[in-house]
Amino acid sequence: MGQAMNADEACRILDVSRETKERLKAFVAVLKRWQKSINLVSRSTLDEVWGRHILDCGQVYRHITDTDADVMDIGSGAGLPGLILAIMAAEKAAGGGGGKARYAGRIG
Repeated sequence: MGQAMNADEACRILDVSRETKERLKAFVAVLKRWQKSINLVSRSTLDEVWGRHILDCGQVYRHITDTDADVMDIGSGAGLPGLILAIMAAEKAAGGGGGKARYAGRIG
């Protein structure tokens, strides 16, 4: 198995601005902090968060031709891909209830 992808590599592939890269880094920091108390993603993928989650989710963005289109992310996990798409579109995402909503509310 190769070395895990880092933020610079993932953001270069996704072709995002410095500001978006910083927002994505903030998302990853919050994800890692909340992962300690709420199982948001598989623990086995946390070390590969940039390639396994951020890049995977971000690649969907290029297939959304109308950034004003409504995109719905149904679920109560880590907010993937919804929060990543929202960050990339510079929009705010809303969450559901409970602890995962408080976690989602910390992003953006």
